[in-house]
Amino acid sequence: MNLKNYANLYFAMNPRNRIVMQEMLLIGMGIIGAKFNWYELPFLPYLNYLGYVLILIAVVLHRKAHQAFNQAHYKSAEINNLVTHGIYSKVRHPIYLSFIVMDVGIALAFGILPLLLLVIIFCYSHVATALREEKFLMERFFPEYTKYMQKVPYRIIPKVF
Repeated sequence: MNLKNYANLYFAMNPRNRIVMQEMLLIGMGIIGAKFNWYELPFLPYLNYLGYVLILIAVVLHRKAHQAFNQAHYKSAEINNLVTHGIYSKVRHPIYLSFIVMDVGIALAFGILPLLLLVIIFCYSHVATALREEKFLMERFFPEYTKYMQKVPYRIIPKVF
């Protein structure tokens, strides 16, 4: 199997399972790295504290996103409305934003340099998943979603992307 086949298998997974797998891998690598003294990030323990704060922010963001959209982990076919209020009025994919913030927070909290490579890969995965989700939403809620995209121009990071 080549890399493209692995990538296709990875993206074919249920996004919820894929994200759980990613978070578990990051935490597992952090624990293993702490045990075996892998290369550490500079400016510790300040970056560790920043990591803890980012994890807390990610949990709050994720909670706010779920309060606004309680069908977030349903199957795509079961979603019957487009959510445009709450945190969804600021960014179109706040759940993916929470995962990206969580990934960076975990890497900084453990303070282990190799985790940053995984964070970059996982951030790419979250963005790619959001882009695929936008295609689905555009087909499913065509006129509504176009208006929503004009009203909320940022996908994941306000004022950036």
